[in-house]
Amino acid sequence: MTLEAADISIISNGKITVGSTGQISATSFSYLAGIAKSMYLDVEGSGLPEGVYDYCHGLLVLHLYEVGKGHTGFSSESQNNYDYTQSPGKTGWLLQYRDAIATYNKSRSKSARPTTQIDQTRADASMSAFKLDQGKIPTFFRELSGNG
Repeated sequence: MTLEAADISIISNGKITVGSTGQISATSFSYLAGIAKSMYLDVEGSGLPEGVYDYCHGLLVLHLYEVGKGHTGFSSESQNNYDYTQSPGKTGWLLQYRDAIATYNKSRSKSARPTTQIDQTRADASMSAFKLDQGKIPTFFRELSGNG
């Protein structure tokens, strides 16, 4: 799980690049990558697949770059019936990061096997005072096959 300088250009669709001719210097990139990892990914990034981890790491570097440029002031926009407000300190990169983490966590929780009735044992299953009929319960399929 290593974020490369070239990944920043890919994640930002070429808007922000790293290097001597880019918006972010190599030194700043290394610094911001370390800060992003320490601030967020050490806590929220555990268990992420490598590709998702690197993508989120890149989003956080871009967020910290924008914060450093002062592009995170309060902003509001209204057009017709649509109102949009962005709180101070939040960038589109941070919102994308949070969405990526939430989406991954949601998909991971859905993939966990849910508990079914088959996995459960009734609390009164071992009560010897209640001797229930131990005969086989007839089913439609047993009756058709003649084994019921």
